[in-house]
Amino acid sequence: MIDQRVSLRDYVRGFSKPFWAANISELFERIAFYGMAPVLVPYLVQVRHFDESAAIRVGGNLGFVVYGLTILSGMFADWLGYRRAMLLAYALLAAGYLGVWHAPNFPAVVAALTLVAFGASIIKPAITGTVQRTCSEERRPVGFSIYYTLVNIGGFLGPNISGAVAATAGLAFVFPTSAGAIALALALVLLFYSGD
Repeated sequence: MIDQRVSLRDYVRGFSKPFWAANISELFERIAFYGMAPVLVPYLVQVRHFDESAAIRVGGNLGFVVYGLTILSGMFADWLGYRRAMLLAYALLAAGYLGVWHAPNFPAVVAALTLVAFGASIIKPAITGTVQRTCSEERRPVGFSIYYTLVNIGGFLGPNISGAVAATAGLAFVFPTSAGAIALALALVLLFYSGD
């Protein structure tokens, strides 16, 4: 429960730099993922001229792999430490998005999307673990509310940004845009997430 005598500004300032770095980086990660997801199949079919049924299978299986790996990735993030796990996840995601953009053939695209799946599966437990670790029991409910709010904002902004990019520059440029969002997330963690 928030003490009514504490201003909202002071209450928000009570969260640590690693908390904010992790959560704002998650905003950029969600912008990247939810920006890429709706254009993946059209990009593979219309731009890369891959078989439509194969492209649909790849797009459909991406989410399954991301969420299916989360339990193992959570153990891995705990073992590695949350800062290192986030840095690894963002490196994998950036490489994956750029890989989809530059991959010379369908197997290479699948390999690049595998990097995206591994990166996305690692980032979730690292962020939620950071919220758990950096928030006192009293602040934890608000901490998780902030996390989910930023996830939802990213889920809203991602398709809108990618739609604008696709309309002005073409479907292919959504992938470097996603990689750019990941670069911002990586920079936040590098600069403001200390310790582990």
